[in-house]
Amino acid sequence: MHKIGIRRKELEWFRNYLSNRKQFVFLDGKTSSLLEILLGVPQGSILGPILFLIYINDLPLSTLLKSLLFADDTALLACGSNIETLTDFVNKEFQKVVYYFRKNRLSLHPEKTKFMIFSNTLAAKKEPPKIFANYNNLSGPQCVELLYPIENVTANSSVPAIRYLGVYFDPQLNFKYHISTIVNKISKMLYFYRQAKNVLTLRAKRFLYFSSIHSHLIFAIHIWSCTTESSLNPLILKQKMAIRILNDAAYNSHTEPLFKSCGILPLNFLCEFFKVQFMQKFTQGFLPSSFDDIWISNKIRRAGQDQVELRNNDDINIPFARLCSTQRQPLSSFPKIWASFPDERIKFIRNVVEFNQELKLYYLNQLSSKPNCTRLLCPHCHLSQTSEISLNLSVDQNV
Repeated sequence: MHKIGIRRKELEWFRNYLSNRKQFVFLDGKTSSLLEILLGVPQGSILGPILFLIYINDLPLSTLLKSLLFADDTALLACGSNIETLTDFVNKEFQKVVYYFRKNRLSLHPEKTKFMIFSNTLAAKKEPPKIFANYNNLSGPQCVELLYPIENVTANSSVPAIRYLGVYFDPQLNFKYHISTIVNKISKMLYFYRQAKNVLTLRAKRFLYFSSIHSHLIFAIHIWSCTTESSLNPLILKQKMAIRILNDAAYNSHTEPLFKSCGILPLNFLCEFFKVQFMQKFTQGFLPSSFDDIWISNKIRRAGQDQVELRNNDDINIPFARLCSTQRQPLSSFPKIWASFPDERIKFIRNVVEFNQELKLYYLNQLSSKPNCTRLLCPHCHLSQTSEISLNLSVDQNV
């Protein structure tokens, strides 16, 4: 803390706060003797996370690997055109990270550390690289016993994805495993939802929907929704089940009018809503500074060429993507959705709350309040028409 500029009374306050703390173990009614805490911060304290972040803030300076830090979850990234060269580079740089942990009295758990390869080449799939946690010194003799292999997560692994900040990333980046986990969570909640629907009020059922189902749908939706439409179908079906239960509708009833009456967006609109919302924050400068240069305007891209004023100069440049899987990723899909959004009036709203309200209203207006069914002999429509005919016949007979 002294090195980052904290001095005098403030530094003494933190020294007093962290010093002379003791701990003990209580087990089966017996208490151990007190032991002074020499390292670390009080667990569960308010200042614990920020002090830990200050402590490991210089971790990215120890390696050439790109570091993504969030509390004690760290992701290290590297890219290259040759798998063998990339493997050597990662092993050398990862040794520096392990050395950093040792010097700062931190521990790296090899069994909880995993790596994954994102590649379309056959060479990376046929001969996967081997990454080690190397506990040898950077300079000196190398001992094989101090090399601990890191698990390579593939499609054939017991868990074919790596969980980072609540999202499961798989080697194909199709997020099928993550979507399946959401489907399982919602399926469990739907069981309780069905059991309680007859004893809950409409307001209580709405609260239960948003707290136990909707919250799972929107968490990190910007990322996992960049998959194929077929992969999203299981989630779409689960959301339709929930909206039918919310409205006490038949199991085969049309859901579009139900979504509109409840003011809830279907999953396909929900995915697009959050992507447009993200781009509005980007264009208005509301995102963190790390997103400032992720997209550029067409005018900046054409810098150095013949300066011709074009009508799309101020539009965001859509990066070229050769593969369909790449086109679905945020770098290409987000600006494309923003450019194709038809309502220019909404796009220029700066206030975030007003923008969200108008954007949601725009998508709700796209929904029909009446079923627009084109299916031949639709079970729900067919039964509804049959009941109407039988009702008319009974009325005629009474007359």
